[in-house]
Amino acid sequence: MMNMGMLTVNNILDKLPFGPVILLGVIFALMPILPEPHLWEKAMMIKDGVSLAPIDWFDIVLHGSSAVLVIAKVWRDRQVRAESAAASVARSSDSPDVGDKD
Repeated sequence: MMNMGMLTVNNILDKLPFGPVILLGVIFALMPILPEPHLWEKAMMIKDGVSLAPIDWFDIVLHGSSAVLVIAKVWRDRQVRAESAAASVARSSDSPDVGDKD
């Protein structure tokens, strides 16, 4: 049985248009381009062991959420395609062969 919360998230992901989600997700994840994207800057700070201030964590959540949305949309699209292909195979195996006459 599917969780109602997950069903709602899946419905929302299904309704989001693929192109704008990818475009806006990539742009927002890379903002600002110069001097370097915030996500990259924060990743380097974490790698170097620098203590992060609350604004740094906010930047990670803000800019990282777009990447998470893109990943969720791609994952959901692949899941829907796999379910559709499985249903198509099941339908074709259930129907009798029309050209098969004895």
